[in-house]
Amino acid sequence: MGAARLQFAEGLLNQIKQMSQANQLQVMRDLANRADTTVSRSYANFSVNTKLAFWFELGEFSYSASFVLELFQPESLCLLALWE
Repeated sequence: MGAARLQFAEGLLNQIKQMSQANQLQVMRDLANRADTTVSRSYANFSVNTKLAFWFELGEFSYSASFVLELFQPESLCLLALWE
């Protein structure tokens, strides 16, 4: 994945990585449901490619941290970027 695509998402990803697993899951649910949150508003400004890269990186982090998602599987996280 190109570094340029993730440049804008990196800060948001780092912010999410610092959250508890419960809060991380809530952020993912909020994004999927297009809830009006600070994270969702930042995410809404990403291009489709950046959203795809964002979900890929978040899925990789979730997998590497042994974080079992209740709502999503890491392989399907990227598909959320295409729901535009």
